[in-house]
Amino acid sequence: MKPKNYPALCFLGLDGAVGPYIFDRVKKGELPNFARAFREGCYFPDCRPPYPSITPTCWASLATGTTADRHGLVCQEIHPAGTSIDTATNAYHAGNLRSEPFWEAAARAGKTSLIINYPIAGPADTWKTGKALVAMSPGFVINGSQVRGSSVFTTGIEIPQQFFTYNAESEKSLRENDSVSSASGYTWQPSNPAFANQAEKADGYFILKNHFNKTNNNACGVQPVTWYFKITQEGGVLYFSIRDMESGKGLSVPAEGWSETFTRTLKNNDGSFDYVFKARLMYHDPSSGSFVLYFPPSGDPRRLAWPPEFAEDLLYTDVLPGGGVSSEFINPAADPAVMVELQKLFFDRHKRIIGDALVKGGIDIVVTYEGFLDSVNHVFKSALEGVNVRNPGEAAVAEAFYRQAYECADEYVGWLYDNVIGPETTLLIVSDHGAVGFDRAINPFVVLEKAGLLHYKTNSEGHKTIDAGKTIAWPFGTSSVYVNLKGREPNGIVEPADYEKTVHRIIAALQDGFRDPETGLCALAFAVPNEQAGFAGLGGDRAGDVVYGIMGSRIGGAIGGVHACQIPTARTKTGDIRALCLIAGPGFKKNEIIRRPINNYDIIPTLFDRLGYPQPADATGAIAFQAFK
Repeated sequence: MKPKNYPALCFLGLDGAVGPYIFDRVKKGELPNFARAFREGCYFPDCRPPYPSITPTCWASLATGTTADRHGLVCQEIHPAGTSIDTATNAYHAGNLRSEPFWEAAARAGKTSLIINYPIAGPADTWKTGKALVAMSPGFVINGSQVRGSSVFTTGIEIPQQFFTYNAESEKSLRENDSVSSASGYTWQPSNPAFANQAEKADGYFILKNHFNKTNNNACGVQPVTWYFKITQEGGVLYFSIRDMESGKGLSVPAEGWSETFTRTLKNNDGSFDYVFKARLMYHDPSSGSFVLYFPPSGDPRRLAWPPEFAEDLLYTDVLPGGGVSSEFINPAADPAVMVELQKLFFDRHKRIIGDALVKGGIDIVVTYEGFLDSVNHVFKSALEGVNVRNPGEAAVAEAFYRQAYECADEYVGWLYDNVIGPETTLLIVSDHGAVGFDRAINPFVVLEKAGLLHYKTNSEGHKTIDAGKTIAWPFGTSSVYVNLKGREPNGIVEPADYEKTVHRIIAALQDGFRDPETGLCALAFAVPNEQAGFAGLGGDRAGDVVYGIMGSRIGGAIGGVHACQIPTARTKTGDIRALCLIAGPGFKKNEIIRRPINNYDIIPTLFDRLGYPQPADATGAIAFQAFK
């Protein structure tokens, strides 16, 4: 069915999309739907992300039209003032955003926005005052805090994605929270992990018990899920069957693809709900009987959407509730085609929500976001650039993942053109940052420890922790170092009179410590006191006492790796940290490359100027009038 009305703005956010890669493939006659956007609009090749170039900071700056020192999401985690060294608050939580996002600004003009998966838009019920319909996926509904150092975010996932294994060979088994580390000291940026559970063999079948991993707090109180599982041969065709342990209901499907969606009524803190599931047999060896069976995450849309009446419209039983393609599907042992299969299932949910909302009418802004291209960057960008190829075939594997991932995104752009974008619709295709390859990393904790600024102690469980009673300074997040200041920190030891001297001692330690002993290269681009960090869009009470960043080189960030710690203009021989920005619409030039540098936080002020919408209240971004007809 055609929309009752087309939106004024269609906003496609593709986390980590690399503009030069898309541009090069378009020039080769590939990616036809991206090519259409280039022909019908204007491309900003010098679109600079905020600093740090990490997901919540970037998407918050884009949403608010301002820098991190104003909107407050200075990194992927924030150190709350007056708390212990190991305390952090999650920057994906919309409650930590200090500035008005564009959908709230549009609401002041009576405009209604449909927001799907935008990273800093959740929890979904945060935006109760504006005219916004918010639909998040499991993994994006973020609780208020996390303990620094945990491998994953504390999230509102109800039933996490799961792998069930039985005697699976280690190289075939998709690993739990696989970091796919490609450099010493590299820390995998947290993603939605898949929890690996062992299947229990019974008489002719297996028992699959869905256990909640200790990193998932099951805040929704969902009862455990248990299935029967059986693999059979019928007429030479391999089938698998899944059956509910309680009701006996089940289904049998060929093993070559995904099962149909099916529901299971489970109790939660609110009573009960029909949870939607889907499964795929990822691997099976008939000789040993080993297998790997995958279930995507599931959740109650009533917890994942706002307002309640809109949430009730999302009780679909024929599409997955959402999720995110993570490292379990993007590693050298995986098949890129399976990654694309799963991502298309997630896009199916976007299509269903958008299509239904537009048929009802009244939607002025459509925002749809997915992060799988960034996951490909984290695992394969270095190999694609040839700077860290660990085996002869890895570059070819990297190219296959990139090729198929961007073709999947291109197909979705085509769907938007066919179903969402009308003659008066402005289209924005944007990423938060690009990526640069690297083959080593420098750990700021090691740097400060060697400088005598950071000290450890061993706790009762035998683990090393920071000794706050001896530590002068400690690194935090991607770009901050904090002074352990007496009177401000709970266990502060640095006298206020020694504060300035300590700040300069930290800067000197970073300048010395970020020099690669093998090459002599100093990767440090800058290190400045908090009050001088405004040029990077940082400073204020949520940034560290020292703010620092690294240049584009073969030295990557200790957090994020291929992005996050790099400055907004960082580039390598083939990598580019700058973001994708494509704008097409009635008020914009066609088939034009705009050489003007543009900041991420200039985009919404530019769009809203053309649309005649109010600017976000704190917007400081400039209007890129060079793009206007």
